[in-house]
Amino acid sequence: MAGAGSNFYECYNSLSPLNGKALQLVAQKFGERTWTGVLGIGGGRGDLFEWFRTEFDSSEMAAMRALWAKSGLTF
Repeated sequence: MAGAGSNFYECYNSLSPLNGKALQLVAQKFGERTWTGVLGIGGGRGDLFEWFRTEFDSSEMAAMRALWAKSGLTF
């Protein structure tokens, strides 16, 4: 994502070394939560994959889907 928001590369690089079981645990621990948008405007509620959809563009989402394939979880 350009500008404000989450840094895709930091997220991707921190998750990429994990195996499938560890990724499942990340998704489980994230659970469902509420997040706030930039400057407190907007935001949402949902699981980790819903948060990804709000933060990352289509090419970044494709990379995340490929990374998460080893977990058996789909989004």
